[in-house]
Amino acid sequence: MKYHINGWTSIQQGLRNRNLAQRDLARWLGVSPSAVSQAKKEEIQFSLAQLAMICELLHFDAGEAGNLFSEVINARLIRSIRNYPAAKRIVKAKKEDFLTIHCQRND
Repeated sequence: MKYHINGWTSIQQGLRNRNLAQRDLARWLGVSPSAVSQAKKEEIQFSLAQLAMICELLHFDAGEAGNLFSEVINARLIRSIRNYPAAKRIVKAKKEDFLTIHCQRND
């Protein structure tokens, strides 16, 4: 499973379910439509406050909000680990969507 740093899979599904467009999301967040497009392309990150606002707009229940935040946290964790130069990393996403992170120290 590929994790998106802004949880776009969940957001896109929520927008579809509510018959909303990216421009509606931009208006709700008080950002430009191009900022939402950049977030979709993982060029910028939504803040945690913005993610909470998205959950409110899309009327996510606790499970849906949890899925969104899990996707975001996992994606950002994976990205930060991959960018950590002092260790060799192997990151695996298991079928259960739990992460196993193995780091080998360079002593």
